[in-house]
Amino acid sequence: MGTRNLKEHYAIRKAIIKEFQKCQPSAITCQRNSYKPYAKVNQSNLKESL
Repeated sequence: MGTRNLKEHYAIRKAIIKEFQKCQPSAITCQRNSYKPYAKVNQSNLKESL
């Protein structure tokens, strides 16, 4: 029974990793697109305050 549970566990892990890899690139690009403007705004605010 232990080996069967391990096989099921690995199958579930592979499925989760596949789904995560499908979603991951779009999530990373969304984070970059949403994060860059804030960095630019912070830099301009720092220059004005200095």
